[in-house]
Amino acid sequence: RIPFHYVDVYYDAGLGLNWKMDFLADSLKKTDSSDFSIAASTIGVLGYELMGHDLIDLVGLTDTMISRHPQEPIPGMTTGWREPHYNAEYVLKRAPTYILFSTGAKPTAPGEKALLLYPQFVNSYRIVSWEYYGADSSSSVMTGAFKRLRPVTGPFQPTYPLAYVDDYVNGINYIFANQLDRAIKSFQAALRVSPRPYFPYVIQRCALAYGMKQDYVTAQRLLHAILVQDSFVIEAHGDLYKYAVLSGDSAEAALHRRWIQRLAPWQIETFNKFDSAVAAQRQ
Repeated sequence: RIPFHYVDVYYDAGLGLNWKMDFLADSLKKTDSSDFSIAASTIGVLGYELMGHDLIDLVGLTDTMISRHPQEPIPGMTTGWREPHYNAEYVLKRAPTYILFSTGAKPTAPGEKALLLYPQFVNSYRIVSWEYYGADSSSSVMTGAFKRLRPVTGPFQPTYPLAYVDDYVNGINYIFANQLDRAIKSFQAALRVSPRPYFPYVIQRCALAYGMKQDYVTAQRLLHAILVQDSFVIEAHGDLYKYAVLSGDSAEAALHRRWIQRLAPWQIETFNKFDSAVAAQRQ
């Protein structure tokens, strides 16, 4: 028998996921008026909210191509998901406008992890986020999806090792557990086994861990290194904008604000709130 409190936990988790998916679907419709397509491992609510848009089910429950012609299992891949089917090459050849992971930037489903092994995903997709308050509306977090910002072209061969994905996921988990030194070591391990160009979010999450340790010099150095590689990483612009505002560097703040306005203009309101909070603290 399953204890009642476990049922409550799973029920609340399901409600939370549906709430977030509904929010993301609504945000996509508000900020993107195009006939966009989206791939996701949790189609449920998206199927109702995004009727008329091309939807790809990453785990194949509603996609006959993936369910009947799944990719061969990648040796060593572990997951808690019950849906083992995926076909990353098929998904990337369709080049959806957005790819939505069930837990944001962290891949958990096999179909999500497999995407990170392909240079097409590493090079072409970048996170765009919206300010999300959740069911209780007490505090906000940024949640989003990977958006195709560059053309997706072949050949479609996985050239990145699974080890870098596992280390990246471990690093994110350590951040949530506030084990920052272990997080940094995991991200550094991911970079050691990864070819270049690096998946920029490994470096960005490493910078986040350094910032949480109050090593702001290292954090900013890593964020600048990301933007040398790729100016489309909005999180790096956002974090550097905040550092610039706090240090009084108006010129750098203006530079990153222009990039945010270009890549995700709806986020400007969030940064205006940050500016107001900083100004209030200085009074």
